[in-house]
Amino acid sequence: MLKKSYLSLSIVVVLLLSACASIQPLQEPDVTLNSLGITSMSLDEQKLRLVFDVYNPNKQSLVIKGLEYQLAVGKVRLASGRHDEVIRMPANSKQSVVVDVTTYLNDVLPLLSQLLGQADTPLDYTFEMKVKLSRPVPYTFNLSRDGVVTDLLK
Repeated sequence: MLKKSYLSLSIVVVLLLSACASIQPLQEPDVTLNSLGITSMSLDEQKLRLVFDVYNPNKQSLVIKGLEYQLAVGKVRLASGRHDEVIRMPANSKQSVVVDVTTYLNDVLPLLSQLLGQADTPLDYTFEMKVKLSRPVPYTFNLSRDGVVTDLLK
């Protein structure tokens, strides 16, 4: 009887270990700034639209429950904030996430002249972002990216 119990326990342990070995670690999503544009302006504030492309390189779907970001364009800190809409990402898929932000003239005056006058000129950007997952497991990826945005919306 005792041998039978050990055999059963050994089988269960082997099955659990093989199941754990087959679990692949999550790869961080790839996020890039696709476009940037001014949607409206007044004397003291500007409303901008940021479009981030998010790619899920995993073999399983992800549910992103929120993004926290800080974005600098050129050498100007342009925006920081949160995007709390749930984003469902199928496995190996890409989708765009639109984020509307408000900036104030004193903060972005050097950048506005470039956005308004030279829409064909690419802009260097840097952003830091926390990507908060709720599925398959709660986890936060801390991303830092540099790139060039060429699509300036008007």
